Amino acid sequence: MAEFTAVGRPIPKLDAIDKVTGRHRYPLDVTLPGMLWGKVLRSPYPHARIRKLDVSASGSMPGVAAVLTWRDLPRKRLGFIIKDHDVLASDVVRYCGEPVAAVAAESEAAAEAACQAIEVEYEELPAVFEPEPAMAPGAPLVHEDLANYEIRAVSTAATMPFIRPQIGTNICHHFKLRHGDVAAGFRAARHVFEDEFSFQMVHHAAMEPHSSLAQVTPSGEVIVWSGVQAAHRARQWLAEYFDLPQSKVRVISLKIGGAFGGKITLSLEPIVVGLAQKAGRPVKIVMTRAETFIATGGRRPGRMTVKSGVDGDGRIVARQVKVLWNSGTVSESGPISASLAALLSPGPYRIPNVHVDSYLVYTNTIAPRAFRGLGAPQVLWGTESHMDIIAKKLGLDPLEFRLRNAFEDGDIAPWGERLHSVTLKECLQRAAAEIGWYEQKTPGAGRGLSCIWKWTVPGTLSQALVKVYEDGTVGVMTGVADFGTGSSTIMAQIVAEELSVDVENVGVVVGDTELTPYDYGSASSRSTVHGGNAVREAALSARRQILELAAAKLNVQPDQIELRKGQIWLADRPDEGLPLARFVKGYVLGLGSFQGGGLGQFDPETGATPRATHDWKWGATGAIAEVDRGTGTVRIRRLVSVNDVGFAINPLNVESQIQGAVVMGLGATFLEEVVFDGGRIVNPNFMEYMIPTATDLPDEIVPVIIESRKGDGPYGAKGIGEPPIVGVSPAVANAIDDAIGVRIRELPITPERVVRALHRIAEDEGAP
Repeated sequence: MAEFTAVGRPIPKLDAIDKVTGRHRYPLDVTLPGMLWGKVLRSPYPHARIRKLDVSASGSMPGVAAVLTWRDLPRKRLGFIIKDHDVLASDVVRYCGEPVAAVAAESEAAAEAACQAIEVEYEELPAVFEPEPAMAPGAPLVHEDLANYEIRAVSTAATMPFIRPQIGTNICHHFKLRHGDVAAGFRAARHVFEDEFSFQMVHHAAMEPHSSLAQVTPSGEVIVWSGVQAAHRARQWLAEYFDLPQSKVRVISLKIGGAFGGKITLSLEPIVVGLAQKAGRPVKIVMTRAETFIATGGRRPGRMTVKSGVDGDGRIVARQVKVLWNSGTVSESGPISASLAALLSPGPYRIPNVHVDSYLVYTNTIAPRAFRGLGAPQVLWGTESHMDIIAKKLGLDPLEFRLRNAFEDGDIAPWGERLHSVTLKECLQRAAAEIGWYEQKTPGAGRGLSCIWKWTVPGTLSQALVKVYEDGTVGVMTGVADFGTGSSTIMAQIVAEELSVDVENVGVVVGDTELTPYDYGSASSRSTVHGGNAVREAALSARRQILELAAAKLNVQPDQIELRKGQIWLADRPDEGLPLARFVKGYVLGLGSFQGGGLGQFDPETGATPRATHDWKWGATGAIAEVDRGTGTVRIRRLVSVNDVGFAINPLNVESQIQGAVVMGLGATFLEEVVFDGGRIVNPNFMEYMIPTATDLPDEIVPVIIESRKGDGPYGAKGIGEPPIVGVSPAVANAIDDAIGVRIRELPITPERVVRALHRIAEDEGAP
């Protein structure tokens, strides 16, 4: 094993002190001289025609500098892939909370009053709120003009040539995965099982609400300060929308106070730019907490059915999955989520016959957004619960059933990809051992397991710059946004390792499109793998240049010198370090880039893409649960998350990411749900939308790190931000069933649902 000096060390985050002392500046904190405050008027109806929009009274109010409607903006639609929404509604509103107009004024109060003075007359239209009725023949169409919407390519991963809305319906996208002959597989199976599961919308609940500030300079340059996870793509989208060259658009994201996928796409940015252009002054909008709920959406809700055929040896011979995703009024990242989650939905098992249909359906509700795990937690909730149901009915041990069917290294996935770095069985066995799988249970307690498998969206680009200054300190410029993940610290450790300097002497600049090279964005657990590889390549480039400069100056071969402790050392003078200032004039600049993996060309009818090369993450979750039969209350005594991280560049940060993901997974399991009534969100606040507190956490959260060194990232590392959330819900549900014989198929698992399930069992047992 290589000896490392900077990576592999559990150092605290470099920005920790600034954060806890309040010195750290988030996008929310940025102000400019002459800045105006903006507010947005939003629709109170889920579906309505705008009959009248009169802003005359609002525009004449004291302190009002600009009122913005669709007439002041380019006649274009926005969209992550399918351009299916307006910045401000023109003729029709399609969900409660859709922006209709915006105001810039001297104060937030004046802007809010001006919004209320805008006169809007609506004619309500029929609406649909769930995928099943929205798919029915004759259902009201959310997008009547869908045939004329543009479908754009935003990256290799997101191009997905099979994305195709079904015109004349509300079906936004239908992904098919076909492998083998599933009908024949079911005929040959000795046992056939079918279950249905549902999953709710979960809000991102980031500490920092969405905010955006825009300034238009006298030369026409647009500068935006905003908490976006993908600053370079935000620049691209804004430039395209406003017909500006990208050189005239600068996006600065600084470090973000939480995101979890909810700050990838544009929210307020086009509105504040439009207001700043019209007012001729900088404009800032900060969403209220209620607005973050009604205007930004959360995890994609839906329902899935899983049908499996099993032979007499306990091997799965066929599996059929159908998933209905509620897309709300906008597709957002839904086509990617629905497609890649469909690949995961059969589970990480060798199954010769697979048939998957994944439907993304428009409804008149707020559009969900990318959320930690991008569809994997939802489909694995169903599949991994289904695995335990099968094992129980067949009298098999759930662990042994999984091990009998689990993928191994080199197996071929149903879409044709050869899987690599597969450590699933090792992770399962470790999780089982950590919860005492074969030990005697205590009364009222149960144990549950689930598998974790997750990909990183492949084929996406990261670039980086590394500057080595004359004094031996180093600057890193990366587009990788840091929203609490610790990615900046990881990048500093990689550079410190390759340039043999102290981590404290490495400064990291992130998220400014004027200063940092391109990065696809901080999402899909890609930062360490993609951004880290780019940073490492840039550091190695800088190192080579320094050694070449020093060798030429000293008239020796490069292999006769080394770079250590920020100085040049000659092989024949091991006790004397030479300062870099003797060799580096100005600074040395290293450039690195990385674009990992790829999807290849999907077959639209089978989903086959044999050339795909994902960066796979493997793991397992184990839970010990105690259940109070009287109240339905569940107490998690021990929650174990085992993850193959490849190589832990910062073990402390890895453990923190595992713990944070587990807690978020527990919130989705027990507490969190965005509740709708007729398309309206009825709990848009933290009084009624419950997130876990310290008293809701397990007695023990045990992060277990496995280092296979088989990842595609630096030193064999893999991403870790998302995978631990994937297995939490099914492991908990399986533990509950093991404890009291109750199977919950709907999230969240509330005490009421547990009690009702117990009552149903009692009624069934007492039936004549």
